Amino acid sequence: MKSRAMHDESLSTPESNPLDESDRPELVDATSYDLDRLERAVADLAKRHADLSGANEELRVAVAERDSLIQKLESEIVQLGKRREAAVQRLDGLVEELDRLDGELARGATT
Repeated sequence: MKSRAMHDESLSTPESNPLDESDRPELVDATSYDLDRLERAVADLAKRHADLSGANEELRVAVAERDSLIQKLESEIVQLGKRREAAVQRLDGLVEELDRLDGELARGATT
């Protein structure tokens, strides 16, 4: 009687037979072709890397210029906000002065 822990011979995989040196195909021409292909691929990747590095540098310069412009514009916004606040305060003072003069004129006309 077999237990479940025992190994069933029908399920075993056959042992692989290593290839003899004589069974291997000749790779001299294929190896040379593969090396040429690899060199072309590496050269192409190196060129693409250089191109992308240049594009990356251009983008970094563009971003730096935009950051500089943004800082300049934000500074201008702050400065214009301060000028606006000063103008509003001055207008408020002028309106109060006009109201005061209007009041004096109204009192002087009724007397």
